[in-house]
Amino acid sequence: MLEHTSTQTVLVVDDRLENLQFLEQLLQSMPIRLQQAKSGDIALRMMLETIPAVVILDADLPTMDGYQVINAMQANSLLQHIPVLLMTAHLAGQKQNLHHSLLYVVDCLSKPIDPEVFLAKLKTYLIIDHYRDLIRNVSSSNGELLETMEEGILGIDADGRIRFANFSAARLLRMPVTHLVTLYVESLFSEPCRFIQSRWSQHPITRACEKNTLLQIERANLWCADGTSITAKFAVLPAGGLLDIRWILAFRELKKSKEKESAVAHLARVDHLTQLPTRLRFTESVDQAITQAKKHNKKSAVLHVNLDHFRNINESLGYEMGDQLLQSVAKRLRDRFRKEDPIARLDGDEFAILLSEIQHPAFAGIAASKVLESLKSPFLFNGHELFVSASIGIAIYPTCGHDVLSLLKNADIAAERAKLLGRNGYQYFTAEMNKMTVERMMLLQDLHHAIDKGQLSISVTSVVELQKKNPIARQTHLGWNHPKRGLLPFSEFARDAEDAGLLTEISRWMMVESLGRLSTKQQPNEKIVLTLHPNYLTSPDFLSFLHQQLTQFNLSPEQLIIELCETVSLNRQQDCRPLLHDLNQIGIQLAIADFGRGYSSFELIRQLPIQILKLSSSWLSDIQSSEKDQILLRHLVSMANELGLTLWLEGIDEIQQLEIISTLGVQWGSGKIF
Repeated sequence: MLEHTSTQTVLVVDDRLENLQFLEQLLQSMPIRLQQAKSGDIALRMMLETIPAVVILDADLPTMDGYQVINAMQANSLLQHIPVLLMTAHLAGQKQNLHHSLLYVVDCLSKPIDPEVFLAKLKTYLIIDHYRDLIRNVSSSNGELLETMEEGILGIDADGRIRFANFSAARLLRMPVTHLVTLYVESLFSEPCRFIQSRWSQHPITRACEKNTLLQIERANLWCADGTSITAKFAVLPAGGLLDIRWILAFRELKKSKEKESAVAHLARVDHLTQLPTRLRFTESVDQAITQAKKHNKKSAVLHVNLDHFRNINESLGYEMGDQLLQSVAKRLRDRFRKEDPIARLDGDEFAILLSEIQHPAFAGIAASKVLESLKSPFLFNGHELFVSASIGIAIYPTCGHDVLSLLKNADIAAERAKLLGRNGYQYFTAEMNKMTVERMMLLQDLHHAIDKGQLSISVTSVVELQKKNPIARQTHLGWNHPKRGLLPFSEFARDAEDAGLLTEISRWMMVESLGRLSTKQQPNEKIVLTLHPNYLTSPDFLSFLHQQLTQFNLSPEQLIIELCETVSLNRQQDCRPLLHDLNQIGIQLAIADFGRGYSSFELIRQLPIQILKLSSSWLSDIQSSEKDQILLRHLVSMANELGLTLWLEGIDEIQQLEIISTLGVQWGSGKIF
């Protein structure tokens, strides 16, 4: 076994001097040992000598091109695990040159490369290589396991997040290593879904391993990225104190009998819940439709149907009710369309409909309207009356894509656009929408560097007790000073932060900055208002981190108000409620923002320990001329007083507005006038 030094080696393979110089300059600040090779055969010899952590490989090499180098690496057991960053000017053709299984170890980058994307990928692979060394050093047997083609190896931390995956794990589970190391391991044992947070601490495997003993399971299903599953035998053993890796999971796919293979093939093609075709079978149908449409010079359409707010039903009424609803939706869709129009359940609450041959794109819009019409009538389950709508995206062949993947992707993008425009409607995919998607990807990339580059900022506004005209609190607002788009409020990038896995890091930064700044400027009896994303509240270490910061800045819990968005706190009620009661018990006050705009505002007051009701500035738009608005506001004040709650109205910008709401009895106010 070759020994690895503490400094990681990165091998750059390129025959052009200017490319080598560019990469050398780009990587000069990284703590790595950089090696260079100008041909494939020299690179292979150097790999055997040093076993690099990553190979940066140009596809267009003379004599032995990049694809031949990759094939030679895969033929050698010492080299087949090494990740490759393949730089190519012909990204669209890379799948034709790479065997399917190699897509899990080869990461293709389009020329000219984006330095930020390139460095982010490289850093990820260096971290994975670091964990590889740690796992190898636990015992002498691990080195052989890591390199075998049959055994998948995963390194798991105490929270259940996968920190390391070898190439075989990626191949068996049909997803890239960089994707695997962002997952919770529990998701491999459950039918694909989107967890709000990890439930690993309650997982049977965790409980079985609490005594640091070896656990072996002879047969289990592991879910793959494409929605299929493999039957595997696996073992979990303690990692022996490897930094943040607590367990090592090794698994091997079991051979299937022909009968079982047939049954599995059926399950892979038919959704067990709705009995609709799965994504696999649907893509086959779309592929056939494209062939026929091309032959007869016709158009085809794919409709991506995404149910609106379906997660609310699962979380408030239970997953059994959610499953019944999906079955009923599937039945309504089948009843509305012809047998020759395939309908599939793609994933969760997502369905797809194929219109094989249509004369005009407008016919797809008519079909989408039929879907929306079919969902209008309420669904009745065990005394519950459920109303469901959908956001539908439409992609037309050939204008929106010439292959299956393009049509499905673009229909999905169009459905997201329909959501942004208010839901319960449909949108066609357009080039402009594709541009928006690319812009969002670039925004996500920029967000990864926002903290390091000092682009996040905190602004402070005053909250005033209106009757006494005294400041009662200071509220912090998080913003992102984007270099091209200017100042973005947190509400405009909160979802992106969550999708990028940066929500916790950004929320922590905001909390530290806010408490640190306001603790030095705080007046007697003045409180601090923090606006926190509810998904951050459910993170495992939120409460301990909050206690730590209050202690550090010499603040008491009674000095803090945490503001929550009304509708989101309702959606997370099952998860947030115990925590909100805990926060209330230690003296922290809770405020509900935009009170009255959601559909269960009074239910929140009844079930949650809320002390402050915050009304949005929309109440002020007609307050001077609308007697109805004044009457409603007067009654809200009366209700708040009787319940012992504080009513807070934001967005007060004019003297006349201030005079009216003060007369009506609103206790707190904030806005430009202060």
